[in-house]
Amino acid sequence: MEAKVQKTILGKKIRGFEFYKQLDYKFNKMRVHGIVWLEDGERIHVRFNEFKIINNLGQVSGMVLKSNPGYKRIKRMIARWFSSYRKGSKGGQMHHVSYWRSRAIDGMHNINLFRTSTVKFSENRSNFLKLAS
Repeated sequence: MEAKVQKTILGKKIRGFEFYKQLDYKFNKMRVHGIVWLEDGERIHVRFNEFKIINNLGQVSGMVLKSNPGYKRIKRMIARWFSSYRKGSKGGQMHHVSYWRSRAIDGMHNINLFRTSTVKFSENRSNFLKLAS
């Protein structure tokens, strides 16, 4: 993903970032892996909760520690990467309104599918099994 914000980490501009989750068999937990690309060919390799700085030769040249302001920026990028579009920035009761609105739209879509199908429930009750399959 291309970084649209003009933020910097370690004094270098963020060019892009990409993250994914992978199952860690040792702890049976999903762990975050990924890369943050910086200018001048440097990148930050994210593995579990370690942020290693990799120079343009591919060698580890340091780490981003919790005391560094870039640590929170990376954590925020990870949180935004995995946030669902339904969870958005809504807060309070309005979140419930959007949830029920989406459920109503899904129901209306299902009703339209029933209308356009050729299955009639008045003919035979076993038609429901045909429609479900």
